Amino acid sequence: ASDSTATAFFKGRIIRFDGAAASNSPRLNLSLDGTDKTSILLNRTDNSLNIETLTSAPIIFDTNNTERARILAAGGLTFNGDTSAANALDDYEEGTSTPDFANADNSIVTVNHYHYTKVGRLVHFEPKFTVGSNSDASGFAFSLPVAQAGSRETVIPAISTRSSPNNPFAFVVNANQSYAYAKQLQGYGTSAVEYQDFAGSVILVSGTYEAA
Repeated sequence: ASDSTATAFFKGRIIRFDGAAASNSPRLNLSLDGTDKTSILLNRTDNSLNIETLTSAPIIFDTNNTERARILAAGGLTFNGDTSAANALDDYEEGTSTPDFANADNSIVTVNHYHYTKVGRLVHFEPKFTVGSNSDASGFAFSLPVAQAGSRETVIPAISTRSSPNNPFAFVVNANQSYAYAKQLQGYGTSAVEYQDFAGSVILVSGTYEAA
């Protein structure tokens, strides 16, 4: 009905909207005062369903008259009535990375695997390296899968099969750095662990840091 105060009732097992032979059909638009605000579209090309707001407004999901989730207009997912963009989950990614090794011939190190998962701004990564015979005296360092937040400083735990020197070590990511550097842990000093210190050994790394 054209009357803006009218209510239409449909009674039946199936209500069907059948689209014309066009890529943007069938489409159901919801409008206020004659202006379309929301659209529900069944894409003819791949049968996908597209639900969108046509203004800068979120999409809200409720159960039992209570908000459970919200897709913010600027992107990101919030939960249980939270509307803050700072709290929105805006990314999820799983992948593998091919690292660069700082100040060294990359052929020195074999990358057995380098997996990472990014949830929001947190990145968890687990590389395994096998270091070949070498006499490289530069500090061992490898690139991160995703850039670290600029103001952060992070210590990443690791173990290796090296027998000498056997001082404990970890990888340190300094502020504004995109590489993790192997450091001796005696008194949290600044002494670098060199490529040649890992010659013939395996390194296992597992850690989490905050991305930019």
